[in-house]
This record gives sequence, C-alpha cells and structure tokens, in this order.
Amino acid sequence: MKKVFLIALLTFPLLFAFAQTEKLDKFPADIKDANNFTARQVSEMAIFPGCEHLSNKDKTALQKCFQQNISNLLIDKLADFSDKMDELKINIATTKLQFAVDKKGKLIQIKSIGGTPELALASENALNQIANEIPPIRPALLEDGSPVNLVFQLPVKFAMQQDSVEEPQFEWNELVMSTLKDEKTKYEIRMTKEQSFKVYEISQSGEIFLGNFTFIYEIGRTEPYKSIIEKNQGRNLITDGTMNGTQYKIYSESSDFEHIYIYQVENDQENLVEKLPYRDFYFHPKYAELIKR
Repeated sequence: MKKVFLIALLTFPLLFAFAQTEKLDKFPADIKDANNFTARQVSEMAIFPGCEHLSNKDKTALQKCFQQNISNLLIDKLADFSDKMDELKINIATTKLQFAVDKKGKLIQIKSIGGTPELALASENALNQIANEIPPIRPALLEDGSPVNLVFQLPVKFAMQQDSVEEPQFEWNELVMSTLKDEKTKYEIRMTKEQSFKVYEISQSGEIFLGNFTFIYEIGRTEPYKSIIEKNQGRNLITDGTMNGTQYKIYSESSDFEHIYIYQVENDQENLVEKLPYRDFYFHPKYAELIKR
C-alpha cells in the first residue's frame, strides 16, 4: 500500500491522505425541484447542531460552521477509502455531493454528481449514514418564518501521496506534526521514523507519553483530541516556540493543504512572515529546531 508520508499527514482536521471537502456551493446551478431553495433565496440559513451560538442572520458564518461539521463527519466515514485508492492504483479521486436540508431538519435528496465512481458511491453512502445519525438541523427560513428545503453542493477530493524515500536534511528522532491545546492541557502529536505516531502531554515539568497510533486519523477519532481538533475549525497549530530569540507560531490551514504558515509573535500579536510548501518546511532545516525532537 502507498504510505502517506510527511506532506499528506498534515491536513488537520481532515486527518488522512489529503482527504478534503471544499466549500459548500451556496448557489447550485442544477436545482430542478421547485420546492428547493438556495441560500440566496432564504432569510435565515439552516443551522447545524453546535452552530447555534452564531447569529441567525450571519449566513456566511453559519455556512462555514455547517460545512466544517458536515465535513468532519464525512471525512471520518471515509477514513478507509485509502485502501480503495490503493486497490484502484489511483492517487486522486474527486466527486461532488448534492443534498438538501428539509423543512424538518433532515438531510434528504442525497446524490453524487460525476467524478470518480468509487468515491462518488462511497461519499453518497457515507452521507446517507450521517443523515440517519445526526440530530435534526434547524431548517432554513423565509422572511415570514416559514421553514423550507435548502439545497447545497459539496465538492469532495481525496488524494494520496506516493511513497517518499527522501529524508529531512537534519538529524531527528521525532517530528512534531500537530500541537493541540485545550483550556488546561497541551498535547504534541509526533511522527516517528517508522511513520507511526505518538502523543505526548506537555507541561513545564516535562512530557508524558500518552499513546502510540499506527495512523494519524486514529488520533482524530480519539478524545480529547477529536474535540480539540473540531474546535480549531480548520486552523491547526503545528508548533510554537522560540528560535534565535524570536517567538514563532506555525500553522497549517485545511483550506490550503499545500503550505505551512509561519508567524512571528510580538506583544501577543501574530504577524505572518512567510508561507512555505510542506516539503520545504519539513525537509529543510530553516525551522527544524521548532519541530524536531
């Protein structure tokens, strides 16, 4: 099987093999059911469970929260699709899902549109499973308060990274892939040279080894890491620390899985200084002191 090496391991909260759902299309072009509405036509967006803290009138924020939640669920269901990719001997698969949130808050009219047939079928089946498992979504409303069906399209992409024999150009035993923080605790997820993953609890007194994982997506299914990742809403802290007297915070973004974003921190302000391709960041020594262990 193809191994997902460094670059493909960094797409928190997507968590596996460049699997990605892109932004929900607010205005699908091929709606044929007159009972369906688009986001442009409704007064209030459908509200996914967990997004209730957002303003009913803020369509953009509600759409982003909806997309993040449905993407996390869908990606979790598709975690084993890499095996199918290996069986088919393909590196990239794409499709598009169309579905509606009906007046009662249920996902209906789920269908895949084009793309790779195997991913189309797997995605459609996964979303049907999700529809049977999630609590009701608050439906979209017209100006008079009437609930209506709201239709969306969601592009899905799954890409595998080929085996890599290249080694980082510096000495290392473990590399930090992600840093997760809740109110009281800091965790580091590290990759070993055997391409397994270890989780540590980090404190001022040192570090405590918490567990070993074969695949990185297993960490994303395990609490408390799962909840922290979901709260990050697509912005993953890789590491933070001081190098040559300068404090840095380094992030990956689920909306741009090709780059790492490096910020300098001064007076509690984060200032973007550069963004680097994943390979340049992880294989070259410029920021090695912050990620090698």
